[in-house]
Amino acid sequence: MPLPVRRKRGGPLEHRLRDREPPVQGGPEASLQLAIGREGVGLELSRAVELGPVTLLHARSRLIGVGFPLDVSGGVDRFRHRRTTLEAFGLAVEHGPAERWLSTLTEGLIGRGPAEARILWVAPPDVGVGESAAEREERVVWSSGNVRLELTGDATILACDLALAPQGSGLTLLAHRVRAIGVARPPSAIVGALLVRLARALEGEARGLRLELRDPTRAAAMQAFVTRGARIPSREELVVTRTAAAVERFVVELRRGETPAAPSSVFVALDELDRFVGDADVALVSGDLDRARDGYVRALDRAPRHRAILTRLAEIDASVGERAEAALSWLRDAQRGRTRRGLDGNDLGRLLISAAMNERIGAHGRARGAWERGGQEAWDRGEPRLAARAFARAAGVCRDDDPQLAALLDRALAADPTEVDARWRRAALLVRGREDARAMEDVQHLEAQAKGREARRRTLMRAASLWHAAGRIDRAVPAWERALRHAPEDRATVAGLGAALLASGETARGIGLLAHALTLPGDVAGRAPILLELARALAERVGDLPSAIARTREVSLDDPHAAWARALEGACRLQLGDPVGAEQAYAAAADIVERRGVPSGDAEAVRQLFAGGARVSKGEGRVALAMRLAMAALSLAPDDPDVRGLVGSLGRSIADRVHVTEIVEEPKTDPGLVSGTPIAGALDLSDLRDDEEEGAPVRAVDEARAQLLLARMKADPDDHDAVAELVDLLGRLGRDAELFALLSARWEDATAEERKRLLPSQRAVLERLAVAADAQGRAVEAQLYRDALRALRA
Repeated sequence: MPLPVRRKRGGPLEHRLRDREPPVQGGPEASLQLAIGREGVGLELSRAVELGPVTLLHARSRLIGVGFPLDVSGGVDRFRHRRTTLEAFGLAVEHGPAERWLSTLTEGLIGRGPAEARILWVAPPDVGVGESAAEREERVVWSSGNVRLELTGDATILACDLALAPQGSGLTLLAHRVRAIGVARPPSAIVGALLVRLARALEGEARGLRLELRDPTRAAAMQAFVTRGARIPSREELVVTRTAAAVERFVVELRRGETPAAPSSVFVALDELDRFVGDADVALVSGDLDRARDGYVRALDRAPRHRAILTRLAEIDASVGERAEAALSWLRDAQRGRTRRGLDGNDLGRLLISAAMNERIGAHGRARGAWERGGQEAWDRGEPRLAARAFARAAGVCRDDDPQLAALLDRALAADPTEVDARWRRAALLVRGREDARAMEDVQHLEAQAKGREARRRTLMRAASLWHAAGRIDRAVPAWERALRHAPEDRATVAGLGAALLASGETARGIGLLAHALTLPGDVAGRAPILLELARALAERVGDLPSAIARTREVSLDDPHAAWARALEGACRLQLGDPVGAEQAYAAAADIVERRGVPSGDAEAVRQLFAGGARVSKGEGRVALAMRLAMAALSLAPDDPDVRGLVGSLGRSIADRVHVTEIVEEPKTDPGLVSGTPIAGALDLSDLRDDEEEGAPVRAVDEARAQLLLARMKADPDDHDAVAELVDLLGRLGRDAELFALLSARWEDATAEERKRLLPSQRAVLERLAVAADAQGRAVEAQLYRDALRALRA
């Protein structure tokens, strides 16, 4: 006769059966034990088991075809290989392990390396909390939920929500409310790519912005039963009955034969949207933007002014690069399509796109306002990192003298103290303002935040550069020395310390370190700045001009810093008394500037060298070389009053020489000269010139600038900045015929937006030409100009 079964859990029989269990794989205390209850006899885990980012909370199966009375004297070994069916199953996703695991799947999605992932569980507004007092106290949410993902890179951030709903024994997730800053691809396409990787890792299926996990219990059931010597149980009729979102975990409960949890209204709306934009979403994720755009436009015919579809279209146009206005147009349509109860809820995502597009087209005022509003909304929604990045971008639009800059940087760092860009910008602002204590706090914070010796070295190098640029050599030198301790043989660090020591007056040590830096390994591109710094020190501090020239000659003509090298060589040759060599070096430098320009960091040094060479050449009577150098300096600093004055004075010198030549040559044919002395009438010409002397320098500068712009436009017809400035200059100089020819040529191939910008100038020049033709009696020509003007106004 079989023994009667004790139904009370925790009795002596259960303890004896549990003690006979062998050690369990995956945990020293987790084991299979008999589960005896009113529904029958089965197997269950004795305690929770960690399975990577997932914790298996409990798993209970029931033996099929076994009833009472039953002899259980053999314990688990007696029933290990009997067929069972799962009765209850509980899984928990822990935040920390899940975030680390998710980061491994993000390689290359928003940057070169993996992104930092964050997970947050948020309940939709129409899903209630648990019924018991304890559940309400813990803010546990039952039924379907909403998963918030956030990926952060060095200069990018992307966030989205995943609406979650049970589908039988599986789960369905739909991505929505996608928002991003700094990404190159459409943000929804990046989210879709992440879902593809999740599907591959979790044995699910991804399609567009939809992820199906049809059997999430299979792998966990294998771990719970098969690895412990039991048969894998059947999972028929197992359904998700509830999902619970707590502070640091997300729980999924499955039971056999019970009623599944109901989806939220947000999920229902997204599921309906996926039915008619799913194919377009697939094209978007695959990178076929043209097919995706066509699919979304067709979907708008069925769902006019659907805000989610309009947002996807704006994402596509925002990623193209030349369709910023089109992206803003889609966003305006989405704003007009706003309803009282909008389930889309992605106002933040649209606001961030609008800010980026306004910044791209140069509307900095609107861009800053949009970034600031986006930061505030992200902060209100509990997304501090996104808020900090938006405030930092708003600060990035501001100039250094903007009174709101400091406040925006403070708001960015208050939202997220780890926001690197905002802290560097504030540190630079404080250094320039000589607030040394606060600047040092920011630098020390950045150093503490850096991970690894190399990151700390780069941080110290950047801080030293800030102090050096602000003239605080007393703080720059210690920073360079600390950076050097992390990498004693790093060429850039050695050279930086050498330059700082030179600025502090330690000439011998500075030159020695610069020369030593050139012997260290490193990229070829990094040698030129060190060579030029060393050459300048040799020339200015030691007076060794031949050695300085030799160092500049080591910089090849193909190097980006070649203009600086040749200009410095010219200055050294002038001081050495080699005017021919100086002229050749300066001419080579000017030619490089005219052909390909100079790096922004070299512009000021090259401008100073050109201006100095022009003044020396003018003093030596080499007016042609002086004018060429002055024009090259003017191209680097068009608004510099010193350079404009230099060009103007050279223009007057050239005019004076031409006038003197005319006076000297005139006596050959004029009998009014006696013994080489000009008659009084000849001297009156200088009086006429003196009346225009005040405006002559300005006109000379404008004429020279116009010639330079003409050369730029011929080299690059798509240089719109050069065209705009040339149109203004030709109008100011009264060269209407040339201006009309330029505008007419541009008008034929201009886009609608460019024609809109050119239209006022086209009308003005036609009016002036018509008036001039009438004044000179060319009535037919004047009528042609007026006909063209009427055509423009039509």
